[in-house]
Amino acid sequence: MIITFSHPKGGVGKTMLAFNYAVYCQNKGEAVTIADLDGQHSITNFGKIRDLDGGLSKLDILKFEKVEDFIAFLQNSDSRKIIIDTGGFDSSFNRIALAFANMVITPVSDSPVEVMRLLDFDRILGEISRDVNHQILTHIVLNRIHPSLRNMEHVIEPLKDKHNFVLLDSVVRDRTRFKFSVGQGRSVYEENEGVLDDKAVKELNNLFEEIDSIINERINNEK
Repeated sequence: MIITFSHPKGGVGKTMLAFNYAVYCQNKGEAVTIADLDGQHSITNFGKIRDLDGGLSKLDILKFEKVEDFIAFLQNSDSRKIIIDTGGFDSSFNRIALAFANMVITPVSDSPVEVMRLLDFDRILGEISRDVNHQILTHIVLNRIHPSLRNMEHVIEPLKDKHNFVLLDSVVRDRTRFKFSVGQGRSVYEENEGVLDDKAVKELNNLFEEIDSIINERINNEK
């Protein structure tokens, strides 16, 4: 199962969600591999910090120098869950990650710049869909939303007529611990009791349970 976190703009929260989802899955006993395609290699760096802390589980994180190696890896993947963190740009690596994905997750905030870039993403998904001869959908998650903001129609409205987009029910707010937990190589699930943010944990649990529900339904339909 390949889950790709993708948005054609950097700084939208792809890495934070992918990293926390990997830990979430691993905590459930799933075998997980992360493919780090982001040019900043943030997840790789988080993993190095984790390795210095004997109390944190090790994450299997891979980087790829050649497109051919990445394709071979995806073609020969076993039963483990592969989580791909893409860069915020259009590239051969990112298009391959989208083409092979069983599910694509795209975070977007209420920033007009992020929303407008999704219109370009709709075009990219259309091009890849034609190349692989099947429609590629991305599941939009409202992410880094201000805790006091309730009406998000201005974000949703421009996306309604885009056939490649599916809006998830879950909403992830802009929480301080999302930003600072990764500095210690930790997910929000692994923070010390004094700083553990129950709201952040609940929001991510809601999102990840929704993602897994969609994946499981798809697996059952394919049986």
